[in-house]
Amino acid sequence: MMESVRIGNFVLSEEDGASGRFISCTSVSDGWRVSWRDDTEMYGIMMMFGRDKGTHEYLHGLLNMMYVATCYPHDLVSITTRKTAPFMEGFVALFRDEQLYELSLKKGVGKAKDDEALQEAADMESLREDMKEMIEDEMNQK
Repeated sequence: MMESVRIGNFVLSEEDGASGRFISCTSVSDGWRVSWRDDTEMYGIMMMFGRDKGTHEYLHGLLNMMYVATCYPHDLVSITTRKTAPFMEGFVALFRDEQLYELSLKKGVGKAKDDEALQEAADMESLREDMKEMIEDEMNQK
């Protein structure tokens, strides 16, 4: 079990609950709290970042963003116009860019490499067929 860790104005701790184990994050200054169950990706991420002091600055920024996004709705949507506030527009744009970047890392090797691999597979199949014919010819001669 991970010991409680203070990260800026947040405390990250691991807890047992009725439906499993959780990592929870609580603000020091008020009652704000968020938690992730042990069968989610965020549980593993928070566990890893919580244990690695080298990531605490990044983690503090991430937790601050979550705090602001959930506690300050007037920063997200203009009360008078009911339109998305500039902060939220910027955040959504950054999030979209990050998702596109992550997707670009998962793409295939490219058309040239795909074509090369397909040609190699075709060449191997042709060689296999040639070997099979040679074996059959040799067997028929005996």
